[in-house]
Amino acid sequence: MNVEEGDSCLERTWRGIQYRHAIKGKSRGKVEIVYPKKVVIPNFPHIKRIFSIESGFKHFKTGKAWIEEKVDGYNVRIINLDGRLVGFTRGGILCPFTYEKINENKNLVEFLEENKDLIVVGEVAGPENPYIKQSPKYVKKDVSLFVFDIMKNKKLLPIEERNDLVNRYELNHVREFGYLDLNGTKDIIYANYKDIEGIVLKSKDRKIALKYVFPDSDIEDIKDTIGLFPEVKSGYFIQRIVRSSMFLHENGIRKEEYYVKIGESFIDEIYKTLDKISSNGEIFEDFTISVKDPKTADDLIRILSENLRVDVADLSRTGKRYKVVIRKYYPNATRYWRERIHGKAFTD
Repeated sequence: MNVEEGDSCLERTWRGIQYRHAIKGKSRGKVEIVYPKKVVIPNFPHIKRIFSIESGFKHFKTGKAWIEEKVDGYNVRIINLDGRLVGFTRGGILCPFTYEKINENKNLVEFLEENKDLIVVGEVAGPENPYIKQSPKYVKKDVSLFVFDIMKNKKLLPIEERNDLVNRYELNHVREFGYLDLNGTKDIIYANYKDIEGIVLKSKDRKIALKYVFPDSDIEDIKDTIGLFPEVKSGYFIQRIVRSSMFLHENGIRKEEYYVKIGESFIDEIYKTLDKISSNGEIFEDFTISVKDPKTADDLIRILSENLRVDVADLSRTGKRYKVVIRKYYPNATRYWRERIHGKAFTD
């Protein structure tokens, strides 16, 4: 639990409680703001995962589900707080980077100015992202907000009502494929499995939401994280291999084309990690972001540094914006690879 007061990215005083860890009666990610107004932002629940699309459809008694693209980014809940938009991540963190981006979004500002009782839920995704490496292929620079839900009185709006608001205010949103049966959904999968992260299946009454991720996205996850072992638990990699294999098996996709992809995701990236240790001595990742105010990067680094060693590797100005390279260091991974390179003996 964190109590924040006078956060610099708000440019004004605010007080509230951010539940960054679950405690009795309070879910991780919940936020209770008490000043300048009382607002409760409920945590956004994790969407359950299915490993089989056919079995997953058994949850939908009508035989149809609303199908949307699952966009690869980080989740935010956005409100209007005393005339400024603020965005909290899934972990309940008020993110300075998100704060700057959403307040530059004129349509979103207008929407929440005229609908102050609503909470926008979306995914911030793109190549210039401070949290994850993956990005939708169609986002070529910076990041975009993709709206996928709107909350009112702690409940999700019905899909039709959400779509009406999103379209009326021309908010950028996740791609929608509509209400489809199993066969229609499989057609969507075959047409898109190499190009997007996956799909989300939702029931009309909003009581059910399930996610189904495609193998190319899982393999990219492995590539991005294998060099960080043991910062990342082995189960992370096992689960992605299992669900990729199940996807290929169920959908009748030629598995041979994935032999090389999966092998390269491990061996090539481990080679790069060994080269990095040999040349630099440390394991780190660089994340490039674009900001209007360099203080945004300072505030972001302050938050990221609560759990990691983080610093600015490069800063340059292009026109009215700044390119900032944020470097994150991983001491456990560095020690793991360094010990093995330098000949430390282990008992298996």
